[in-house]
Amino acid sequence: MFSNVLDNMISRKICQPVIVVSPTYYLNEEAREEGNHFEDDIQQMRFEVIKNILPAVVNRYSTYAAGSDYLSLCKARDHFGFLGASYGGMLCCNAILTYDIDVFSWIAAVSGLYANVPEMNRIWDDLGFENLNINSLYTSAGDNDMMREDTEESYAALLEFSTKVSEQNSVYVLVKDADHEERVWDNAVYDCLQYFFGGV
Repeated sequence: MFSNVLDNMISRKICQPVIVVSPTYYLNEEAREEGNHFEDDIQQMRFEVIKNILPAVVNRYSTYAAGSDYLSLCKARDHFGFLGASYGGMLCCNAILTYDIDVFSWIAAVSGLYANVPEMNRIWDDLGFENLNINSLYTSAGDNDMMREDTEESYAALLEFSTKVSEQNSVYVLVKDADHEERVWDNAVYDCLQYFFGGV
């Protein structure tokens, strides 16, 4: 179980003590058959994460946030990271990285980085994020992953055209002999715990 890996990483000081929350989202078949649900999913994910999940964690556990209100979450952004894999990676890129970098400054979109960079830049400007930077963007894919091409194209576009992502604050990892699979995502969690919260 990954909880054992996490406990060992903390005890060996590979990463700082962290709280890991891993909700899962499954789109029901009826919604899938209805066609384009991506925009609705982006907003629903944002609502669930910012309004429900993160405040629930802050209210229950000791965190760097002074409270669970939006301003307190924003002030603690350097201590909040978000990782999404597969469809969750696509949603992470188009929800968290696009709209919520005022709450999360450590972001990972794995096997699903899918970015509309001009639109992202516009939204950042509209939300007043011109002077707000991210600490890091992590992305990865298996070398045989069906999402590898989209991930690499989006990462290259972010490096070239975005106002927030550069070679200095991002990393792309290609996992050898890997498909669109859990092994890639487990590897990303292990990497990100060190990269985001271990000083690596």
